[in-house]
Amino acid sequence: MTSRRSKAKSLAACTLIIAVAVIGYTLFRDPLPFPRRFVQTCDTAIADRLKDPVSYERTGVQGSVRALSHEEFFADPRRAVAPEHRRGLIGSNQPVRYEALITYQALDAVGAVIQEQANCTFNSLSGGDAPNKTGGVLIDGEYNLDWVKRQHPNSREMFFRILKNS
Repeated sequence: MTSRRSKAKSLAACTLIIAVAVIGYTLFRDPLPFPRRFVQTCDTAIADRLKDPVSYERTGVQGSVRALSHEEFFADPRRAVAPEHRRGLIGSNQPVRYEALITYQALDAVGAVIQEQANCTFNSLSGGDAPNKTGGVLIDGEYNLDWVKRQHPNSREMFFRILKNS
């Protein structure tokens, strides 16, 4: 009988250890398919567009990664490289596109809480890099410097805030 109790206790202890390990893994693993730094850079880019950037709070994020052809990677005018130099730049890397759909809340111009979504995109050379600055990410299909020129052409404050993080 002692042997059965001992086996039962051992089995219960093993089950508990496995359960804690599984729960810990699901809670602490990174569920996103790209580096966290990409999402943090997106957060900064989105907040820079707000009247009150400090009020920005991400409430959710979903993401995906898609392989890009070399033509897609170099289609961005900011990557204007002569075709004969492209292979040297890319090497054997497989470019990918990170896409994050970020939901957030913030304060609008009159102080009301708004809940919005933004699509953030970055073309990664190797699938392992992520931008430190906002200049390389597109928010809803537009770079922040282009956005501020279009939306607020006379706002020096917003232009310099966005320029600082680009």
